[in-house]
Amino acid sequence: MKAAFGDFVIRGDVPAQNSYGGTSTCIRDTKDYILGAVIKDIHEGGNYHTLYTARTYLTTSGKLDHIGEEILQALYTWNEVGKLAKEIITTTSTTLTGTYTTRYRIPNNFSSPASANVQAEVDTLFEDLLKVVAPNDQRFREGGFQLWKNRDYIAEEVEGYIQNKYQATIDSVVFDFLEIPGTGSAGCKNDIKTYILPAIMSDLVTGGTYQTQAIIDKYLDTNDNILNVEHELSALNDALEHCKMLCMKAVNNLLMSPGEVAAGLLDNDGAALSAPAWSHDDYHAPLYTTQAAYRDSTIVLDTEGYPNAATRPNPDRYLDAADILWDNRSLIAREVVSCMNDLSKYENLAIPGGHVNCEDDVLDMIEAMVHDLRMDCNEKVWDASALYVETEDNSLKHVESEWEASITVVKILRDVVTMSMRNAFGRDYIDGNENVTVEGYESNPKATMYQLCGDAIDGNIRYIAEQAVSAGLVQFPNLAIPGGPSNCVHDVTDILRALVFNLKYGGNNWLQYASEFYTNYSGNLDHVTNAPTETNWIINKAKEYAIRAMKGQVIANDAVILPSREFMKLSQDLQQCFKLLVSLDQLELSLIIY
Repeated sequence: MKAAFGDFVIRGDVPAQNSYGGTSTCIRDTKDYILGAVIKDIHEGGNYHTLYTARTYLTTSGKLDHIGEEILQALYTWNEVGKLAKEIITTTSTTLTGTYTTRYRIPNNFSSPASANVQAEVDTLFEDLLKVVAPNDQRFREGGFQLWKNRDYIAEEVEGYIQNKYQATIDSVVFDFLEIPGTGSAGCKNDIKTYILPAIMSDLVTGGTYQTQAIIDKYLDTNDNILNVEHELSALNDALEHCKMLCMKAVNNLLMSPGEVAAGLLDNDGAALSAPAWSHDDYHAPLYTTQAAYRDSTIVLDTEGYPNAATRPNPDRYLDAADILWDNRSLIAREVVSCMNDLSKYENLAIPGGHVNCEDDVLDMIEAMVHDLRMDCNEKVWDASALYVETEDNSLKHVESEWEASITVVKILRDVVTMSMRNAFGRDYIDGNENVTVEGYESNPKATMYQLCGDAIDGNIRYIAEQAVSAGLVQFPNLAIPGGPSNCVHDVTDILRALVFNLKYGGNNWLQYASEFYTNYSGNLDHVTNAPTETNWIINKAKEYAIRAMKGQVIANDAVILPSREFMKLSQDLQQCFKLLVSLDQLELSLIIY
């Protein structure tokens, strides 16, 4: 263990005074407690003594005890003890000396090495011991070891990155916008190496966030006010984000030493690693540290590794799409719920707990999609869907009274997620791109005139809806609208809003959603079954008024339900608008009305 963790000093050791009380305690614990318990269980069967001894390193609340500051080293030691125990009972070597000890090994004198069953029992006991103290498996322990061996590399790389990011050259003068408090750069590297990374390593092997939270608490006072870094929060967040990236590279063997290239990397035995070309851009070449990177080609591979080019074409496209969804997940969740809330159809919707609960559900859906995009599966999306289904009778749960709004949210989410993956989310028309062929993401959805005509309708949506409904009541004096004329006006505004979106940005998705409000899942008419003819007439009248708005023509104020208002005219060449009439006809609602 001391050889593996070269700069680690066991608590209680004072090398400068040639005092090694800590080492003696560690040897005593390993010999008398750990090995003693395993030997008893091998004699008696079961794992009682092993588990009992392991639990002495935990408090009654489950917190690490005695070894909280050296959990990685303790796990490494006990894992090596397990290997040596098997070697003792199986070796036939006549060499009785060890690598580090001055004691001689007592030969086993067996007629044949210990059986496979005995060896398996030893493996099981030591694995049980390790999992009581640190429940995560060997891959996590090895990940912690990778971080320990690379912590100087990571600390120096992060400090250099953050110093460089907060510098700028203006008029040939270099300005430094970051002043690290305390001991400056040395303090920054020390915090990362001595506090932040060890906490991550500990939580990596034990699970949970206890040690990480303990480090966070060092930056807060008793009133949760920020200490020491209150003026450097932006830089701190950037540093932690870069540190996270480097930690991920470290545990995946993707850090390179200065001067190394991905195509020339070697494994532990000095043989060519032969990393496939598609993986070369995943390796990190250092920019600010001179430390050598530590890699281990014998580590246990993660069974949930990302698909590669051999199993899925263009894997980076899926990973890039997942990354952009992850980075925008909070914005997407708020946007799709707000779009649903803006629909007049749901003006009386009362979401239990408020809209934030709906946004949280959407966040869970996005996180599930991101996982499945990365892993080429559908397990998390399936699990997310199952949360809304009662397994006993396959009925809805949680959203029984909001099922229609929930489906609308998921439809909008599908569209926004698709736009996000195409870098189109949040992009509007760009001035100057009219009639210009633009490669990439800067091209406008359609000609600018579509935007202008859509805006002409959008500016008069309420006016058009009220006039269309008023005309419908004149045409059909006996029409009885459930809830009154205002309900019909709200429905028409939703349809017109859908029309505006698809006119400006292409497609027919929103018009399809608006149409589906009036049909059930059997394809039959819904909500307006008592007035299909009247409904069609009002929709066509709204379309007629929308066309007049595009032409800049006056729409007479015949509505008696609201006072007169000023009509917004389109100040553009009307002849251009006429060219869009055919397109508008093509976007007419496809309501299933009989």
